[in-house]
Amino acid sequence: MNPISVCITIAISMLLMCFFYFTSKLFHTALEKEILDIFSDGQWYTMQDVYDQLIVHRGMNHSQAMEDTMWAFVENGVLEREAHPNHTEQRFRLMQKSPSPATH
Repeated sequence: MNPISVCITIAISMLLMCFFYFTSKLFHTALEKEILDIFSDGQWYTMQDVYDQLIVHRGMNHSQAMEDTMWAFVENGVLEREAHPNHTEQRFRLMQKSPSPATH
């Protein structure tokens, strides 16, 4: 193979990798925004509730990405979780901010 075709092949490969990387970032940013939008009312939701909202109302069908994103939000303190009353599922909601102390 001549050096020019090798350089072209490498350049095309790098462009494709950049394209897929940034497309992936945009997808995750959009998914994060949609999930946070669901939780914006402060209510408790199960994973199934969020999944249903994403599919039915937003047309997004990415259950594993949704689940991974929600667990990342829990780990980063964005969402809090509790055991569902029937102990079969967990419920999630936006982390409630404690009121800031009054300043004098």
